[in-house]
Amino acid sequence: MQVARDLHDGVLQSLTGVRLKLQEIATNAETDAPSETRDRLLAIERAVAVEQRELRRFIDGLKPAPVPSAADGTLASRLDEVRERLAGQWKIPVALRVLMITRCSRRRTPGPSACANGPRRLAAA
Repeated sequence: MQVARDLHDGVLQSLTGVRLKLQEIATNAETDAPSETRDRLLAIERAVAVEQRELRRFIDGLKPAPVPSAADGTLASRLDEVRERLAGQWKIPVALRVLMITRCSRRRTPGPSACANGPRRLAAA
């Protein structure tokens, strides 16, 4: 819903303004001096360029954030960042509980470690 509102209040309003200005230029084309018509068209071109930049910025804001690598932090810290972002975006409290569960193979023979391949961790939200 926010995307629709932003597009309506931004791009669609600007396009409507451009359309009305172009209609005015077309209506007055026979009576206006060529230099005046040129100046009006250049003003519209500048307005369209500004709106293009704003639309690109808006679209960039819609792109998902890059997935961080394991070197960027723990799974728990990355999940907490997602929790904070959702809580801020939707203006609702978001709770997150991360459980660390270790699974090891059960060996009947004595050995140096019951978890030869290292522990496995699961995160639950």
